[in-house]
Amino acid sequence: EEALCQTFGIDPCPLAERNVAAKPRMKIGIVPMASSPLRTLPPALIQNITELLSQHDADITIVLNAYQGVMKAYKAALGPLSAKNIQILDGFRTIGELIRFVEHQDYVVVADSGPAHITKLFQTPGIGIYSSASANTLQGRHNNLQNWQSGFSGPYCKAPCGLAKLRATVDGKVGCMGSLNLPVEALSELPQEHDPKLAASLVTNQPVPCVGTLNNDTQKILNLIQRDLGFVN
Repeated sequence: EEALCQTFGIDPCPLAERNVAAKPRMKIGIVPMASSPLRTLPPALIQNITELLSQHDADITIVLNAYQGVMKAYKAALGPLSAKNIQILDGFRTIGELIRFVEHQDYVVVADSGPAHITKLFQTPGIGIYSSASANTLQGRHNNLQNWQSGFSGPYCKAPCGLAKLRATVDGKVGCMGSLNLPVEALSELPQEHDPKLAASLVTNQPVPCVGTLNNDTQKILNLIQRDLGFVN
C-alpha cells in the first residue's frame, strides 16, 4: 500500500476507527495455519481459545489449509471440539472464497498469514498472533487487529527474528536458530527435500521455540481476547 501510494502520488485511504462489539450469534473466524511452521499457531493454544469463545453466544469457524500437507496432522492435534457452535473447515478452494469469509466475520483470531492481511480490506477486528515476524511491521498503519508478539529469547535468536521460512545447515539439518541452537550464519541453505514427518512434528508437538512460547502465554492471550470482546471488565 505504501509503495503504491508513493509511486502514484496519492494519499492512503482513511481508516475507520476500530470497533469491537460482542453481539448475539456473532461470527468469529479462527485461522491458525500459515504457510510456514515458523508462523503456524500451536494446536493447544487454538484449543484453549476455541473453548473460551464457545462458552459465549457466537458461531465459531476454524479454517485450516487443505493445500498444506500438514493439515490433517494439525487437525488431529486439535482434538475433539464438540460444541454445537464450532465448525472446522479444511480450507477454501479459492482466494475469493477466503476473502468473502473474512468479510463476513465479526471478529477473527489469526496467525501471521494471508488472512491476517485480508482483514485490512474490511478492517475486520480481532487479534493477530505473531512469532518470528514483527507484528508492527506487518500490520503497519492498520490497527484493526490487536497484536500479540511472541516474547521468546534464546542464545541465538530473539523474536521477532524476521525469519520467514525454515533454513538448513550445509549437512542438511532443518530448522531455525532457536530449534537448532545455531547462529543464523550457520543456516546458509534452504531445505532441498520435503520431510513430511518433520513438517508435521513442527506444527504439532515440536514447534520452533518462538511458536512454542505462545503456549506459555495462553492465559494472557485469553485475557486479551476477553477484554477485547467485553467478556470481562
